[in-house]
Amino acid sequence: MREFLAEYDFFLTLGVELLAALIGLLVYRKFKTTKVKYFIWFLWYVFFIDLIGWTPYFIYKYESFKWIAKYTNNTLFERNYLWYGIFWKIGSALFIAFYFRLILTNTYFKRIIKHLTVLFMFISIVYLVLSYETYYKGESYLISFYGVLIIVLSTSFYLTEVLMSSKIINFYKSVHFYIASVFFIFFLIKTPIMFFQIYYSTSDWNFVFLRDDIILFCNLFMYVTFSYALLKCKPEDL
Repeated sequence: MREFLAEYDFFLTLGVELLAALIGLLVYRKFKTTKVKYFIWFLWYVFFIDLIGWTPYFIYKYESFKWIAKYTNNTLFERNYLWYGIFWKIGSALFIAFYFRLILTNTYFKRIIKHLTVLFMFISIVYLVLSYETYYKGESYLISFYGVLIIVLSTSFYLTEVLMSSKIINFYKSVHFYIASVFFIFFLIKTPIMFFQIYYSTSDWNFVFLRDDIILFCNLFMYVTFSYALLKCKPEDL
């Protein structure tokens, strides 16, 4: 089982991402006049980000792609840290903040998200300009931390708003509720792993396997739940 997961991790992750994106495309007509359409666009964005982000994996794993390595060795493109740093860690945080600002009704919550987003963009730009060398070796914990903070706050504000309103009666019928809950759970589980990233090396294979398994099953849970929500739920807002 361990060997199977290690060998097909890419295909399993990309497969559930594509499943969610295709289901989003299938039900797009149902949601095209609602804010959920932006989330469907995001699913396709994530799919292509991951598809391109796995390029270094293919370059070094399959012989037919190794000729590309001579052009990427000792460059920022040798690993996908910069790619994911910009398009996933920054991009996903900005989208989630944007999405929940659209669906929140509490102006105080919306104002907090707006100010944090502006601060996050400023910090990210300054960091990318001044400390881009970091991406030769690994991830930026500063950007990761602030990105997760925005995501957790955005989803928490929405869930709080649901609990404090009549929406709680039919929460299980809301696509927004599933999106918020899954993002909240996903990042609460995944974020602590970031602080143990120093152990992600061949000197501690137990941690390597545990980390990879947790991230894989979190991804499977997230995108299968998104697929279910898009199929089951009806449009709420116009």
